[in-house]
Amino acid sequence: MDRFPAIAPRTRTLTGVAILASLAVAAGFARGAPPEPPPPPAQGFGAPTSATVAVESGSFPNPIDADLLVHWLRPAGRKPNERLPLVAFLHGFGAPSERPYRAWLEHLARRGAIVVYPVYPSVEARSARTRYDAMWAGLEAAVDAVPATGARPDPSRLGVIGHSFGGGAAPAIAARAAARGWGRDGLWILALAPWYDLDRAAWASLPPHAHLLAVAYEDDKVCDPGIAGTFPALATTIPADRKAFRCLRSDPHGSPELRAEHGTPLTFRGVDAYDTRGTWQVADALAAAAGGDEAARRVALGRSAEELDLGRWSDGTPVRTPLASWPPDAGEPSRPRRQWRPGGQQAAHDLLLLA
Repeated sequence: MDRFPAIAPRTRTLTGVAILASLAVAAGFARGAPPEPPPPPAQGFGAPTSATVAVESGSFPNPIDADLLVHWLRPAGRKPNERLPLVAFLHGFGAPSERPYRAWLEHLARRGAIVVYPVYPSVEARSARTRYDAMWAGLEAAVDAVPATGARPDPSRLGVIGHSFGGGAAPAIAARAAARGWGRDGLWILALAPWYDLDRAAWASLPPHAHLLAVAYEDDKVCDPGIAGTFPALATTIPADRKAFRCLRSDPHGSPELRAEHGTPLTFRGVDAYDTRGTWQVADALAAAAGGDEAARRVALGRSAEELDLGRWSDGTPVRTPLASWPPDAGEPSRPRRQWRPGGQQAAHDLLLLA
């Protein structure tokens, strides 16, 4: 978009003084223009995928609750029954459709994955079935429910992405999948701003070849970053070089500023550098690392300044480097936290307001 809107032709000619005054005003705006955020990576992990790759999508009822839909996306134009890696996307509490994350889901599909988005209930029924059960039932059913007219999911290559409540559930869903032999040819887990994991026993069932990254956001007022900070230590079966933690930090250096908060992974308000150079880049790299790419593993899980680099503002200033451990150094300011309990419509309302 142009910085200044086009001016409609006028019926009379501006005087030389008026022209000079207009140029002076424009020059003043230009001199005071704040730096712009870094563009998406030109190539590689996180880079925009070709818009010429169409995305097919659909949905079907969850087998344990017909009122819950299971959404799926895949690249179009593939051969019938061609097998593609499966990505389970576990949404944040109070997001009952794929729309808040749609741009990222389409990015994942264009890169060659079949993405499954199982909706789970905001209000948990008084039964033995939990929200985790709804997630798993929808994911499991998708293996057969995605139409055979195009590509089909290959559970042996599995990624599990979770945000907020879904981030807390991601290790448990990955453990259920691993117990059934899923992910044997590649398993990766990305937990974004996770709420508490509600199945602590599941950690011991994660296979050692899995890759895990827990991501927190500095100004998250819904889920404390310290929750994500505990995830690598809880994953005792995964070697140290296959798990890591990162905390993205807000950067108000330019305009629009880069905000690291609970709703940062959402894309319905637009895509910025903390999407393409943050979550999208590490997700793409984790997927490649799970397939044996050592360079990708460094991008996804590395701790050096180069590996944590998020690009530069248009004036050359580096974007604030993410933290690679928790708690932060003593010099980091303390951030106020909001207590949030995932139950009922009020919790869903609170989450959507903060997103």
